[in-house]
Amino acid sequence: MEITLGPWTADKGISKDLSKPLTEAMGDEARRTVKRTEGFEPREVPVGENKSPGFNIFGKLVKLTQQGRTSEVKAQFNVNVDGFMANVATVEGKASATAPMTAEDALRAVVESRVKGLLEAIQAGRVRRQG
Repeated sequence: MEITLGPWTADKGISKDLSKPLTEAMGDEARRTVKRTEGFEPREVPVGENKSPGFNIFGKLVKLTQQGRTSEVKAQFNVNVDGFMANVATVEGKASATAPMTAEDALRAVVESRVKGLLEAIQAGRVRRQG
């Protein structure tokens, strides 16, 4: 089953210098997670496409804090079905990393965990178009 991935965005309060590599890492980790999950194939959102057929997993980096050697991230994930909201609430994930680990390492762990959980829900038939 094809799963459309993205877009991956960041809160406006996070600078573009920091958010760009982190949102790219979110997309990369989501692709890897989907590829490693039996029965699923990743599909990128085509440019200009608003309503993708099937399931679409997307996410947003909502918090990035860096103090000394510690980084903390928080991200939110959602699912659409055929371009419409699904019956699944927004899924949040938080992680922290202490050097030599980075904010990207923490964010990749969050993405893998949450995307894997959403794929399990899709596979079990618990994700449906709302309404």
